[in-house]
Amino acid sequence: MISVNPVYIPRLVLIGVGLIGGSLLKALKKENAVGEVVGVGRGLENLQLAVSMGIIDSFTHDAAEAVKGADMVVIATPVGAFESILKQILPNLKNDAVVTDVGSVKGEIVAAAKRVMGDQSSRFVPAHPIAGAEHSGVAAAMVNLFVDHNVIITPLPETGPECRSVVEQMWRLTGARIVEMDIDLHDQILGVTSHLPHVIVFALIDYLSKQNKQDLHYQFAAGGLYDLTRIASSDARMWSDICLNNKDKLIPIIRGYAGELMRMADQIEAGEGDILIEEFEHAKLARSRVADYRK
Repeated sequence: MISVNPVYIPRLVLIGVGLIGGSLLKALKKENAVGEVVGVGRGLENLQLAVSMGIIDSFTHDAAEAVKGADMVVIATPVGAFESILKQILPNLKNDAVVTDVGSVKGEIVAAAKRVMGDQSSRFVPAHPIAGAEHSGVAAAMVNLFVDHNVIITPLPETGPECRSVVEQMWRLTGARIVEMDIDLHDQILGVTSHLPHVIVFALIDYLSKQNKQDLHYQFAAGGLYDLTRIASSDARMWSDICLNNKDKLIPIIRGYAGELMRMADQIEAGEGDILIEEFEHAKLARSRVADYRK
């Protein structure tokens, strides 16, 4: 069993060796908080790079084989792959192994964990680090990615306190802040603050790309557009997976935002400058509050 205080994980298996998992392991290795690390993935070049970077010690394409003897398993794959992976690894997990994830959608992941793990779901600790970058893959991993960022824990009622403590302490070693949140509330809030912005930016750039004389649109794109659309460089497959797995929350959010756009279009058409000024000022103040929380 993992030692709780101080945190030291003798054997950790990372399933999905990319930006988030790679950054987590970089931070843990810096703190000497982990022993043997086995990476699981499909891309040979990416896995070999992870070894050369010192993020993992060895790798395999077989998740079920990798987890034998593991003290902790971190699943950092797309949300849609989570249930299949759990089914593969569950028969080979030690009785006291801790399982956690980094998924951006918790409702689907928790439901999958309950379906697959049953009475063993007490050792599953759902987690979501609120950090990232527009580039994906282990090559983008950063040791300080999580410093002063929130990691949301959405424990199940049956989540074991010792398992939860180990996962929380693991994340604290990365410099992150731990926040507990209800699963449904998590998916609603992240739907607005993370998933919607990505949908907006993907749609905006796609719209720009379909304009006549698109090269001129690219050439004369202002700094504001460039800054706003940075996240359009994010992994398309990953974000498609997130959107589909949070669709019950995300569809009403997108439609609500579309209504705001149409209302503003009506105000512009009607020449309602005073109302626009009021709404723009309100947005400016709200943006200041967001910035305050980021400091």
